Amino acid sequence: MASTGKKLCVGYCVCCCCVILAIVLFVVIVAATFETPTVDVDKVQVANMKVSPTAVTMFVNITIHIANPNNWPIEGSVETLLAKIYSLDKDASDGMGSKYYMGDATLPSPVPIETQSNTSFVVVAAVEVPYSAETAALIERINGDCGVLQQLGGAATTKLQIVLASVEATVAGVDVDAAFDIPFATEVPCQQGGGDGATAAPGSGGGAAATTAAPGTAAPGTTAPGTTAAPGTTGAGGLLGGLSGGLV
Repeated sequence: MASTGKKLCVGYCVCCCCVILAIVLFVVIVAATFETPTVDVDKVQVANMKVSPTAVTMFVNITIHIANPNNWPIEGSVETLLAKIYSLDKDASDGMGSKYYMGDATLPSPVPIETQSNTSFVVVAAVEVPYSAETAALIERINGDCGVLQQLGGAATTKLQIVLASVEATVAGVDVDAAFDIPFATEVPCQQGGGDGATAAPGSGGGAAATTAAPGTAAPGTTAPGTTAAPGTTGAGGLLGGLSGGLV
């Protein structure tokens, strides 16, 4: 009986060691083949803009693209995403000038991120800036960029900075909550009146569903330094890469 018990114990230990070894090998293989996903701001559009000396309203449509080149288990979903919108001075010598906060764009519903996929989705900010002492400089700038006289003179533009600020995601079954400061600056046409903006009224949130294809903070009136991340650069890739990299 004692001999039988020893054999069972040895067999159990060998079985446990095999399971642990298999898990270790699996983690090593995943780590060895892991490629950092990339996150880019593909496009920024302004629509339904209304400009007056006393207020500015518009929709800002932000198209975000996530490329995940990995196999299972590096998949998941973006549960929430926060993008902050700022106005920049397009005529400033540094391309930025004073940076004025305009509003936030959020994700209306979770977006699945499959393996070996390219996923694009739109977040929409309904911006409404009433006149006040704090917003006077911002409203003056938007009027100078996109006012009626500028529209009559041709294709008027204004400069915006989109800062990807935070994300809550699920990666390989693990919940991750991370804060970032990833800026993207771009000059966009002023589309007053109509356009292809969302139908939600200013002051409400909005957004569009994602499509998947297989293989810092500054108060209004302040100046803050920033950088421009062009589409396809690795700066934005840290957003999703940071989430999944910690798992392998």
